[in-house]
Amino acid sequence: MLSRIAMAALTLVVCVSISNASPPKNGINWETDLLKARSKAMQTGRPILIVFGAEWCTFCKKMENTTLSEKEMVGAINERFVPVHLDFDKSKSIAQALEVKGIPSSIVISTDADVLSRKDGFAKSEDYYKVLAKGLRAHQIQTASGSTELK
Repeated sequence: MLSRIAMAALTLVVCVSISNASPPKNGINWETDLLKARSKAMQTGRPILIVFGAEWCTFCKKMENTTLSEKEMVGAINERFVPVHLDFDKSKSIAQALEVKGIPSSIVISTDADVLSRKDGFAKSEDYYKVLAKGLRAHQIQTASGSTELK
């Protein structure tokens, strides 16, 4: 979990951040505005999945074109999360608040910016499902509702 200071910093960053990055076209219903995503997550009761990438990142592109393009993965993410794709270079303050050290980086957070699970680096679908399931379980414990089954 984030410290109270880090959570406050992230909230401030979210309130003033507007991303103009183009999300990948892989079937996932990406948001690019974290404030809008938070609002949607509050309405739907789903956790937020943030994926940091960059145009120059080879492993980000590889993950977007493989793991994050698989039909079952796309369905699971769209159904159970509010997915947000952020450009690491354009969202450095958010990345810093979430302690992102490298990309690709995937972080599941609550609407209160509690980190529920994370995966730094490229992941094949089997490992990515585990990260998503861990985030859903933590979210379920936190909210006492919802399904944690994936795939």
